[in-house]
Amino acid sequence: MELGEIVELCLGSNSQFYIYSLPGDEDCTIGIQKQNDSKNIQLFSDLFSENGFVVYPFCKRGNDKPVFIKSDIEFNSNSISTSDISFLESLTAKNSDSPKTYFSTSRSLYSSQYSKLKSLLDSEILSKAILSRIVVVDREDLDEVGSVFYKLCKKYKDAFVYIVKFDCDNIWVGATPEILLNVNSFGFQTIALAGTRLPDSDGTVNWSEKEIEEQSYVQDYIEELLDLNNCNYLKSETETVKAGKLCHLKTFYRSSDKLDDNRMISLIEDLHPTPAVCGIPKQSAMDSIIEIESHDREYYAGFIGPVANGIWNLFVNLRCGKLTNNQLVLYVGGGITKDSEEESEWDETSHKSDTLLSVFLKER
Repeated sequence: MELGEIVELCLGSNSQFYIYSLPGDEDCTIGIQKQNDSKNIQLFSDLFSENGFVVYPFCKRGNDKPVFIKSDIEFNSNSISTSDISFLESLTAKNSDSPKTYFSTSRSLYSSQYSKLKSLLDSEILSKAILSRIVVVDREDLDEVGSVFYKLCKKYKDAFVYIVKFDCDNIWVGATPEILLNVNSFGFQTIALAGTRLPDSDGTVNWSEKEIEEQSYVQDYIEELLDLNNCNYLKSETETVKAGKLCHLKTFYRSSDKLDDNRMISLIEDLHPTPAVCGIPKQSAMDSIIEIESHDREYYAGFIGPVANGIWNLFVNLRCGKLTNNQLVLYVGGGITKDSEEESEWDETSHKSDTLLSVFLKER
């Protein structure tokens, strides 16, 4: 059975499920929870003996609760059995009766929100803040979700590509290049990823001072947290990496420290949300974002990923969208500093949404 067909069978069911491909992997992992009662995460320690998939919001408020999907059934896309297929085909479908309607962020609304955030930066209340917006597309204009997932896997081989469904109103799909924290018995990894630019016609990227500074904020923040948690680590040189058509600045951190449970929880809580999706100072930036942005980020800029047998692969939920019965809601954002220019920031979010839409839309 083709990968796209497996995805469509999962989507057509009433079960909570996840499907993902780790960076560099050629195959995918599919997990299904038999009972439709995803576990609300109260404490990360609740997950130490669990196997499944974490979905964590940008901010815990309203209906945006951290959830965990258990892997009652889990299989690899390259080794799916006839009994697995029969089980998928036996699952019943259920759609939301009244899905929420979303509206794209207008240029004028973005301008108003940008001005409010920029004033906080100019007055040095904030050093950096991320302003996001949403782009809404009719579902009828999209390719089948199974085909979209397959194309994301092929186009973003170095990203964490996923689909997760934890209720009828929460189906999320994306291809994120950003590690929050990967932990195993050999140590842990994280990255500082920020700055976005299209390469020139010859393939080179000329980074501006604004983008270099934006990424350095993330570096400084991560290094401070690692030091506070007494972590020994190796730091790579900052390099340019490509994600689709766009390029970013990335610094990689690797450690052979074996994190005990308390230090791991502390790192997750301290890292989320990173300056790459929130800002500096973190709490002031988050409060400002919640007040100024007219949309709820929900699970955009939260984190996601599989947890199994003491191995945690957590990724920041970027380059993502939410599917409803009749809409695709894409979330895109960009880092604003005192040196930012509004038109450039709007263009950056447009490039990000266009890159994703090129995968989602039907070929004409």
